[in-house]
Amino acid sequence: MTEDIDHNVWVEVALKPAPLIRIKDLRFREEIVSPRALALAADPEGGIWLGSLNDGLVRYRRGQLETIPPKAPEVRSLLVDPDGSLWAATRIGLVRWKEGMVKILDSTKGLPCQSISAVLRDNQRALWLYAKCGIITIADAELQKWWEHPESTVKFQLFDVFDGAQPALMSFRPGASKSPDGR
Repeated sequence: MTEDIDHNVWVEVALKPAPLIRIKDLRFREEIVSPRALALAADPEGGIWLGSLNDGLVRYRRGQLETIPPKAPEVRSLLVDPDGSLWAATRIGLVRWKEGMVKILDSTKGLPCQSISAVLRDNQRALWLYAKCGIITIADAELQKWWEHPESTVKFQLFDVFDGAQPALMSFRPGASKSPDGR
């Protein structure tokens, strides 16, 4: 479920095919046949983003579904920044969409592993990733450097089994959350 800027509540129903339901003012408004989504997020420019099981990043806006190439398999979690850019946790790494461009942050760019299950930001704007190898945090400055110079590698901090983390694929959604006090 997610709520967009127009106060529509969007719900992806676990049926086949998987309908996307729009609710406004506590009333059913429409049903859209959409790709099977594992994650939903509001787009600050209107509409919503879907993290699809097979089709990657999909945006629904103004009555149209748009698949964003390249297809990133199994989008498990989405994070939309205030500027409208998008981060997607996938099994091939962290996918970023910004101003029509897509880049993938993976083990060739410094990540300790590629299978990411959840992504969120803390109050200092660092990204936190729940990954197969543990919990990864990357400072915003490192992410900006990588975006501007995609050949660079990112510096990160990894919390793994030796730190008490129990990395594995999660069996629940969203897999990670931030409390109101920033933890």
